[in-house]
Amino acid sequence: FVNGGDFRFSEIANHFSTSNTKDLPNSCIILDRGVIMYGKVDDKFSQSRYPDEVEDENYDWYFSPFEPIEAECGSRDGNHLGFLYYSILEHIANSYLEPPSLSQYMAKMMVVRKSTLEKASGD
Repeated sequence: FVNGGDFRFSEIANHFSTSNTKDLPNSCIILDRGVIMYGKVDDKFSQSRYPDEVEDENYDWYFSPFEPIEAECGSRDGNHLGFLYYSILEHIANSYLEPPSLSQYMAKMMVVRKSTLEKASGD
């Protein structure tokens, strides 16, 4: 989202905590407010990019405002876009793509009908 308007995490926290993680987005980025993500807090915060695959009961939904601490840390909007970019790159870097099946592709391109086939031997 670009504009969070009057967004308050407390108003949607119950929805996130009671809904099935398969029905929720992996994270929500609100450029002018913060980021909602699934993770756990130990010594540090650990985010899960795939909430529906986590079976650890210590994980929950969190909202982070990502406010810049100093001027060198960039802008609020820039930090959120950076988080989104990081999430996309992490997903791509950790994804495995199967080689495509060209036979299935070619079968859809060629429409073969017995009535239009021509046999070389003439039989």
